[in-house]
Amino acid sequence: MESAQTMTKFGDDLIAALGQALSHVRGDDSGVGAVHEVDRARKTVDAKAVRQRIGLKQAQMARIMDMSLSGYRKWEQHTRSVSGPARTMLVMMEREPQAVLRALAPDMELRAKRASSSSRRLARKSPNAKPRRGASAAKPAR
Repeated sequence: MESAQTMTKFGDDLIAALGQALSHVRGDDSGVGAVHEVDRARKTVDAKAVRQRIGLKQAQMARIMDMSLSGYRKWEQHTRSVSGPARTMLVMMEREPQAVLRALAPDMELRAKRASSSSRRLARKSPNAKPRRGASAAKPAR
């Protein structure tokens, strides 16, 4: 059992914290250590665009997000909305993908770098590039 002194300190700390919270609500932030503003105006994040920008597959992204592949696919298909901490994580991945990959999936970080540089190279098509197999060639004008 904890001593009365420990419980009293906890009670004092709790009362002080509640006092700071009330001051903050009333607009007086002088007694508050730090106030962080969060961008809550942004309601949606395009999970597919974030994943493609990083260069990961759906299964890899689901693993990073610690969720099932089917659940992740529902985000991409917009049959399920991304909210709360998951939305925040996607915003972080959108803004600082390598930091998130370093922290959560170090084995994927290097592959994601390669994939993003490969996609940039592919975007700069050479004028002599052959059409992809199965792609319809442009028909000459008559």
